[in-house]
Formats: sequence, C-alpha cells, structure tokens
Amino acid sequence: MDKRLTMGGAGSFSVAISPNSSAVSSYQWTFSVTGQAGNSPNVNFSGPNAAQTNTDAHWFAQPNDPCTASSIASYQINAEVKFADQGDITHDSFLNVSVPWNPAATTDGRKSDITGTPIIAQRADGTWIVTGIGSLGRKVPTSVSDPFFVTINVPPSSQFYNKTVQHEQVHVNQFIAGLGHLMGDLWDPQVFFGRISGFTASTQANLMTMINTDRLNYDTLEIGIYSQRLSQAEAEAHAVSDPIAPQYIYQTGCQ
Repeated sequence: MDKRLTMGGAGSFSVAISPNSSAVSSYQWTFSVTGQAGNSPNVNFSGPNAAQTNTDAHWFAQPNDPCTASSIASYQINAEVKFADQGDITHDSFLNVSVPWNPAATTDGRKSDITGTPIIAQRADGTWIVTGIGSLGRKVPTSVSDPFFVTINVPPSSQFYNKTVQHEQVHVNQFIAGLGHLMGDLWDPQVFFGRISGFTASTQANLMTMINTDRLNYDTLEIGIYSQRLSQAEAEAHAVSDPIAPQYIYQTGCQ
C-alpha cells in the first residue's frame, strides 16, 4: 500500500504471505528514486529483513533545484521475498514525503503596540495635562517562542526546522531597540510620549480620549513604516537562512 507522510514523520510497510509464511527464507526492503535528485534521498528501514518495517520520512529534491523542486518526493519501495524452494516474489509500493508548510513561519510585527499609561495631573485652573511617561512601554517580538508574534508551522522533526527558526530569529532581532536594528526605532514609548506631552483637556476623561486616539494614530503610522521595510526585512532574514540546509523551497525568491 502506498504511503503519504509529511517530512519528519514515520510510516510502516508490511508483506503478508499466504498460506504458508514458514516457507519464507528471507525478506529484503529497498528503495529507489528516478532521475536526478538532491538532498540525499534515503529511507531508513527499521527492519530491512523483516516482514514488517517502519520507515522515516526524508524529503528529497526533484528536480535538484532550489525553487522548482516538488514539495512532494516520491520513493519506490521494493519488497523482495525469497522462499526455501528458491522461488521469490517482489512487490513495489510508493512512499510520498511532502513539505506542506506554506509559509514555513511568520513573525507578525503589526501586532506590536505601545503599552501602559502616562502620568496625568490636574492644574490649579482645573485643566488636565500629561506630566510624565509613566508606565508607557513597548510590546514587540522578543522571542521565536512567543506565539503571540511568531508562528512556526514547520515541526521540530523536519529538516527545515532549524532553517525556519533561524530565519524568524532574524525577524525577532530586527525589533531590538536602537541603531543597527531594522525595526528598532518603531513603537518607541519615548517617541509616543513626545507626541502627547503637550496635550491638555478640560476633563480627565477628555485627556485620556485624546491620548488613546493618538495611540491609535501612532500605531497606524508605525505599521505603515513597518510595511515599507518588509522587503528589506526578508532580505536580511534570507541572508542568514538561505545558506542553511536544506537549500530548497524556502530560499530567496521561492515563496
């Protein structure tokens, strides 16, 4: 029976001999692929000389091209059974191993935000003003393990897992505050505080409404800048992940 597995998974094959399996002298499991293939085609058989065997799911590239390789790699699985009377039979089936994750992962910087509240106070004349930065903070991606910002679709069992994680780690690092980091100047609480520090209102509620409205306006501005920088962000991430094997499917320009 043909098997369909995702890369990094596990499957099994078996042969049943009827009516008399005691006449079997040996079993032999092998595999083959057609044409030129990359990423070292291989099937590990847990019981290469048994009636039943488990297999891994190692994806290979066919054709051997970074971007045009099929996401499904097809092995021919060969079972040869020999009998004590010198006769033998063979049976072929297929093991199809897929790379189904598209995209491999995402880091969504658009979820970034300014958190907390500034300090506000009432003047002697009754008006309300912003007097300090208070608890204003910056919520941005800081870890590839943070599911709020980062989604890793490739499982750890896949050969593409490390490549994927290193790619997303670049995106996370781009949000480190300060010079030298592509997104490091975005969603800056000091910048936001500078925008609202001159706000005054006749009531506390009105002042908070002004602050929250400008928070939304500032967020929209930052999302726009973030979106303009996405191409450069991807180029920086691919510069790190492209050299990491397997060098297929998730390379620059393949998605």
